[in-house]
Amino acid sequence: MKIKLWLFIALFPILLVGCTGGSYVIKTGGLHSTSDSISGEYSKFSGYYFKEIDFSKGENIKFSYLASTKNGTLTAKLLNSSGDVMEEITKDMTITIPKQDTYKIQVDGQNHKGSFMITWDKVGRE
Repeated sequence: MKIKLWLFIALFPILLVGCTGGSYVIKTGGLHSTSDSISGEYSKFSGYYFKEIDFSKGENIKFSYLASTKNGTLTAKLLNSSGDVMEEITKDMTITIPKQDTYKIQVDGQNHKGSFMITWDKVGRE
């Protein structure tokens, strides 16, 4: 019983941060995520990478998105738990969350060479 409790205590902060995943091929570089950002720098990225975040109805989320593209394409978007695209994320924007849900912040690359950084911050309620 003590081992299970210690394991839960050790893993609990990780569970709160959110899940990351995707399906992609990357060459010379990597992708990284924190509790409030996703970033990457590489010589080639094709596929998609996401981070799951729980947002509540009425929260205003401010996104900042910077990308450097030497080749290919890269897009960023906010998806709901059903996989529907809620918004395409642009340079600086604020989105009001329509309902409590687990959302995905996702980047899609097609032979993208360069780097990107997406950050988000809860800036109040509607």
